[in-house]
Amino acid sequence: MSIPTSQIIPPSTTEVAEMIRSYVDSLGYERTVVTLDLQLKSEVMAVPTSWSLGVEKNPRYVAVVHNSVGMADWVYRHHPFEIKVFVSLWTWRVFPFSVFSILVDDQAAELRIPLEQFHLRLLTAEPQMDPLLDRLVLLFQQTPRYWDPICASAIVCSFLDFINYTIIQERAEVKSKRDQVQSASWPPYIRAKDGQPDAFAYMVFTRDACPDVSVYLHAIPDISTFINLTNDVLSFYKEELAGDKHNLVHGRAQTSGATPLDELASIKDECLAAIRRVRAMLHGKGKYEEAWQACFPDHSMFHTATDRYRLSEIGLGQDVVEINSNT
Repeated sequence: MSIPTSQIIPPSTTEVAEMIRSYVDSLGYERTVVTLDLQLKSEVMAVPTSWSLGVEKNPRYVAVVHNSVGMADWVYRHHPFEIKVFVSLWTWRVFPFSVFSILVDDQAAELRIPLEQFHLRLLTAEPQMDPLLDRLVLLFQQTPRYWDPICASAIVCSFLDFINYTIIQERAEVKSKRDQVQSASWPPYIRAKDGQPDAFAYMVFTRDACPDVSVYLHAIPDISTFINLTNDVLSFYKEELAGDKHNLVHGRAQTSGATPLDELASIKDECLAAIRRVRAMLHGKGKYEEAWQACFPDHSMFHTATDRYRLSEIGLGQDVVEINSNT
């Protein structure tokens, strides 16, 4: 039975902060000065500028370049520069789509129909209804350059799910029942779809550095769990401050009868259990283990070094210094 959101007693920000600090400490967090590569940022911005679509002048898109470059430069720092440009562009595309649900009506209308038609037009090889989406298709086509063909397909499929389930949740008939979680399976299901964790999990293992897919394939589900649920834990503070109840923590609380804080604790424990399983599977696997260790725990750095998550307010910020890798 679903418990109405209005009847769920929210945790205090102090309780949330303590839970998040406990989780980040378990990941080996240290407050340090981190760098952001200006050369990488410049290369990433040069791509949309070259399209002559005016994207580089759109504040909504430009504002997320810093975060996108941070994802590549911090989490995938061991990848070659060319791949970090790709990851930055991939992540940059995610952010504008993910804010779809908070756009004002006229802005949302501009994106809704092109995105609803995206998959069909991709299958029929028709031009997309928005030139930016045509560039996204070109980005899809580049994935086999850096990842095994099957893994590249999984990365693309993950993004297609992300687009589809972002749009589904904005359909009027679905949105009107957003506070009525009828199945305990729904919150984790939709989170696995709209978080595209598989894409970022497969990105850990590039084709040239990690050619044997069989070595890491069974670790992908747990890496995906770690990526997705870490985001849920580390996003929860800002979401509580914003009064946002449409997240995995509150969704699970609606059907379990547990408090949101108890669900946050359970999610934290699930993250740590997934990490232990990945470590066990990749232990002694040489460059495959090294690839995982190079990304872990830097997925949390993406949150602690990015202002949008507001973690500096609870003592988990990182100071970011911009450098130029060419100097």
